Amino acid sequence: AAGLAFGIASRLRERAARGVVPAACVLLGALWPAWQGAFPSYAYDVEGAGLATEAPYNVLVVTLDALRRDHVSSYGYAKPTEALFERFGFTRFEDAVAVSSWTRPTTATILTGLYPSTHGAVRLSNPLPAEAFTLAERLRDLGFATAHLAGTLNASAVFGMDQGALVTTGNPYAPPHPLAGTSLGEIVRRRAFDLQDARELTGCASRFVEAVGAGRFALYLHYDDPHTPYDPPPQILQRWSQPFAGRDFKMPRRDLGMTEPEVRHLLERYDGDIDNAFASLARLLDQLARSGQLARTLVIVSADHGESFGERGQWDHSTTPYEELLRIPLFVRPPDELPRVPSVAATACQIDFVPTVLDYLGLAVPAELPGQSLRPWIEGREVGAERLLLAECHGLTEWSCRRGPWKVIAKDDGSALRLF
Repeated sequence: AAGLAFGIASRLRERAARGVVPAACVLLGALWPAWQGAFPSYAYDVEGAGLATEAPYNVLVVTLDALRRDHVSSYGYAKPTEALFERFGFTRFEDAVAVSSWTRPTTATILTGLYPSTHGAVRLSNPLPAEAFTLAERLRDLGFATAHLAGTLNASAVFGMDQGALVTTGNPYAPPHPLAGTSLGEIVRRRAFDLQDARELTGCASRFVEAVGAGRFALYLHYDDPHTPYDPPPQILQRWSQPFAGRDFKMPRRDLGMTEPEVRHLLERYDGDIDNAFASLARLLDQLARSGQLARTLVIVSADHGESFGERGQWDHSTTPYEELLRIPLFVRPPDELPRVPSVAATACQIDFVPTVLDYLGLAVPAELPGQSLRPWIEGREVGAERLLLAECHGLTEWSCRRGPWKVIAKDDGSALRLF
């Protein structure tokens, strides 16, 4: 049944461009149960995990998909998309950058500490290679209970991102969906691969940390909110938007000439998704605080990349190395017994996440990792020197190099360099 659904979906993708999808929606709706039931799923089994290690702290790394820095309240956004970072005492990084402009390469970098050109997960056809050594594998080998909980396909087990995880979500046996990137595909993607929104994913995380109990855990949590389609729960959308009489888009549509009110409503949907994700994360942090686990947990919260809202005619993300896609929020909360400053001015990068975790756990940072630990900056012992940071985009065909306030963009077609 799954094979039949996949074959039909492949044909529908060819027809989608011509607008022949209504009947297809009905047919695929009928086939969803067969698609979902055709593949096995994971069960939680962490009994005794995390008890053998002598590591001092737990690790929680959280990413929000397609989160723009300038839509986060802690960075000065006028709307209240979150209130948790000040409440929980995070250190805010004023300047942090991604290594690419879409999910798969950036997630692989967050998990391995390597640049995309090194780990290889750079195109739609590229999973994270089995020989890549992830943070979860390092910590599992030390006795941690490890979990990889992702609400999006590109950060999931389908593309090898769960290496080293004892607990994971998603379905590693399901083939990549042929409708990916289309509106219909977004619906099928969630149904077929059983991907959760922020509330459901937080429930998975909650059950995992409860199961680990007194053991040490390392949890990677990837919220698909606020990625397109911008579709927050109705009760949250009501807080962000008044009843809207125009065309109600959940995804940007340049070809339909969105009006200013329609764009404004689209962004209200986006902000509602951010609110939903941060509210879900706050519930998890509250749970950890009540259990006493937060006091001994290193928490890193960031984005995989940003989002374009019409800059240079671009919407969504994935191809260009401009700041709306590469400049990301970053918050770090060390365990309670360790010092921290409220904010850091120096530029951080996703290549720094793995070295930072290893440093806090008292482990050596391997020489092959290009990043550095952020701990000296978080503790106020160093201010951070300028360094060259790369972003590798569009399947390694477009790059940006950044040092301090300067940035240069280059393409492999030999076109002129652009200096900013």
